[in-house]
Amino acid sequence: SVSINPASFDIDKKYQVNVQYTYRTNQPWLQGLGISDLYLKQNVFSGLAGFGYKVNKELNIGLVYSNPYSMDINLGEIIRTNEFGQELGRYEAVDRYSAHNFSVPLSYKFKSFRVGLTLNYTLHRRYFNLEYDNFVIKFDRFNADAGILVDITEGLTFGLKFRPEAKGQAKYYSDSTLLIDEYTDVLLPMLIGTGISYTLQKNNLTFAADYTFTHGSKIDG
Repeated sequence: SVSINPASFDIDKKYQVNVQYTYRTNQPWLQGLGISDLYLKQNVFSGLAGFGYKVNKELNIGLVYSNPYSMDINLGEIIRTNEFGQELGRYEAVDRYSAHNFSVPLSYKFKSFRVGLTLNYTLHRRYFNLEYDNFVIKFDRFNADAGILVDITEGLTFGLKFRPEAKGQAKYYSDSTLLIDEYTDVLLPMLIGTGISYTLQKNNLTFAADYTFTHGSKIDG
């Protein structure tokens, strides 16, 4: 709930612990090349662990770790040859990306209106394993999510979420000295989301639908 809308962070007990695992299917990549085994795949772990504390009837606070986007691009075995087509060697090429996100969600409830704020600090990492070198690109960034929830009628709730655009520079680190003081510009696009949920009061069953939009095509490369 914190990742969808921070205003939905509301716990019943004094304390709450949550652990979650997310499974993602492989995503075909650059299919126009006609290479059948070229795809994005989830890393070993993609999930969440969190702790929540109910300060009083209105205020909730928590601490959450998540790895929301953690994937490899399967480049497979690369074969080096000379100008005569003779094999010189082979190696496994790896392109891996992960984002370690640490969040402090806060939510406040007033009658039929709830507001939420999640403070996020994210460690973005991209790893390349090439034949003669291994390097990593690092980008650490603070950002925040804001959200509201409104109880329209009993059981029916409408929500909005917003995350501002963030910019910065990522630095390259390499086993060799070729990439010293190399930087690349990073853009994390603005994100907006909306959703609606309906809870059947007699059996506590909730149905929800959410829509999230981010302008991913603004990312260079």
